[in-house]
Amino acid sequence: MNTYLVSGSKRSSFDEKLLADLPSPDEIPKAGADIAMRVGVENEFGEIYRIIEIDNVIAKKHLLDRLTHAGFWIDPLAPSTPDSLHDIIKYGDRLTQ
Repeated sequence: MNTYLVSGSKRSSFDEKLLADLPSPDEIPKAGADIAMRVGVENEFGEIYRIIEIDNVIAKKHLLDRLTHAGFWIDPLAPSTPDSLHDIIKYGDRLTQ
């Protein structure tokens, strides 16, 4: 798993929480075929400010389950290219977004 900020986007006020809730390298499942997947993280302004790259479907499910339990919610997407986002991670009240 790799994560990086998107240049030109404002870092979210919940970024420290997000980073603290990410699984450590030891916790990421290694099983499954390697298929690079990208997940975006949306800030309070509706911008994707951070990208998380994951190596396989099982690791992505583990990541999203963990973040969901930490209070984040997931907006699944239908990626059209290998570089497309597979999901968007959001934080806060779902009714206001």
